[in-house]
Amino acid sequence: MSSTAVASLSVDPGSYVFIASARLRATDSTATNAECYIASTSGNSNFSNVGLDAYPDRQIVSLNYAVTLASATTMKLYCDITGGGGAAADEVFFTAIQVGSVTQQ
Repeated sequence: MSSTAVASLSVDPGSYVFIASARLRATDSTATNAECYIASTSGNSNFSNVGLDAYPDRQIVSLNYAVTLASATTMKLYCDITGGGGAAADEVFFTAIQVGSVTQQ
């Protein structure tokens, strides 16, 4: 299984919550599963498995990931096929919220 990022964000040091969602679709009837995760260059990640058994229907995956980063880095959203066939991600949303930048009243 090779990893290909479907989105990336460059962030400064600090504490963040990353929010991601993507619509996945099988590109052939043999695709059965996709594994999506958010990762930094240091390897931190959060995983979600999505079944693609409903070819050609689309499946939505959503991820949230909180992490404190000691240095500037690039965070990436990956969606990899883990069970045969092919799949594609579209309608990708990937954002970062820096903890402490929002105040509640």
